[in-house]
Amino acid sequence: MRLRVGGVLGALALAGTIVLSPVVLAQSDQIKVEVITPGAPGTPAADGALANPVTGLSTVATYAPDQWSGAAMVSETESYGRIAAALYAQKTGLGTGTLYLGLSDPSTEDVILTLVGMDDDAPAKSQIELTINQTVVYSGDSWFENWGGKPGEGNWTSVQITIPKGLLGPGVNSISVSNNAIDGNEGEAPYVLLGGASVQVFGVTVSSQART
Repeated sequence: MRLRVGGVLGALALAGTIVLSPVVLAQSDQIKVEVITPGAPGTPAADGALANPVTGLSTVATYAPDQWSGAAMVSETESYGRIAAALYAQKTGLGTGTLYLGLSDPSTEDVILTLVGMDDDAPAKSQIELTINQTVVYSGDSWFENWGGKPGEGNWTSVQITIPKGLLGPGVNSISVSNNAIDGNEGEAPYVLLGGASVQVFGVTVSSQART
């Protein structure tokens, strides 16, 4: 069973527990961020099946890079090895990417957000912000490894973010990642690249929502 999340085709999948040994990278008072597979290029699965999400099982909504609304798209793969969404300085108008998720009810458990991304090739980490609906839950160094500057290769990093259940509610929810740099040009550092993403919820159904 497939449905559209954010106006672009998404997929729902029954997800099991991640059994890797994540390393705690950073956290705030409201979320916990863990590196799952540092430097790995993998993205969340693109296909799956919905299995009775209202009985305590989990539902996973997956997103492709072009579903980051408001971000720039890098469609050629020569530089980074894959297509990606790019977050440049805020003055470019391409500094924030947003995913939209429709829920029938509040999640009965904490929500698991998985992001795949990469920082630019500048020595310093890009400064980013994660906002859930209207609540800023993280502001600080990018969680992702630096590109390294070698065409065709990239240190793509996956992170798992635990979001307390109270931050997502019924209706349309927004999940935004922002580049906090004010000044800068499109295509130039500081920037952050985002690949696929997934949101794992428990005990509720996920509805089709158009981009807003």
